[in-house]
Amino acid sequence: MKVLNTLTPPPRLTKGLAAALVAMTLSAPVMAQVTVTTDGLIGPNACVTRTENKQYDVLEVHAMTSTSVTFRTKAYANLYSALRARAGDGGGNSFGIAFALYNGRTGALLQSPALGFSIDSSNPDMAVRQPSSITVSPKTPYLAEIWVNTGLGQNNKLTEICFMTGGTYTMVNPGTSQTTNGCFSISPRTPQDVRNCWCGRKTNLPLFSSTSTPTQAAFRQSIGCRD
Repeated sequence: MKVLNTLTPPPRLTKGLAAALVAMTLSAPVMAQVTVTTDGLIGPNACVTRTENKQYDVLEVHAMTSTSVTFRTKAYANLYSALRARAGDGGGNSFGIAFALYNGRTGALLQSPALGFSIDSSNPDMAVRQPSSITVSPKTPYLAEIWVNTGLGQNNKLTEICFMTGGTYTMVNPGTSQTTNGCFSISPRTPQDVRNCWCGRKTNLPLFSSTSTPTQAAFRQSIGCRD
């Protein structure tokens, strides 16, 4: 996997998302400094240079802090039969499962522990299993992959999932424009960090003045917050 460009452009959010974020920031009192702590992001909104690929949705982030993450495989009925046609090795009666974790920004391989189990014709389902905890860094996007460790191997991935660890963000000198207000004033200010920052807002208030609009809790869920 090639090392990717570490320079991240300013966030380019959709008009609807940008409008919602600006409305939320402008509705709050103007303060010189506000600190929020987030639990992190999960799913497509945590992706940076690659997108998720869940042809077989068999891996999930089971537990995560700002410095560690634990994955768990999901129960998947008849996975052996589904893989047999696409293994690429033309034979065999079992599949070992391999795993890799990458820094989502740089593409650097961080860890590649064996998941330590296989799927075979006599045990055709992927049972729920929980690999060991892995050390990660705060406020960092990651990409996890698993694949069948035979035949086409890593070129024949089962699942690619994105997540971003939580941490503390400080909003400094919030102003009245989109580029200086609230979570748009943090540094670094990537699209993922802006969303991650918003995940630290735990109040369950309407986004706008009308109570018929989505709540902040619903908004956080829509952008991939883990809370």
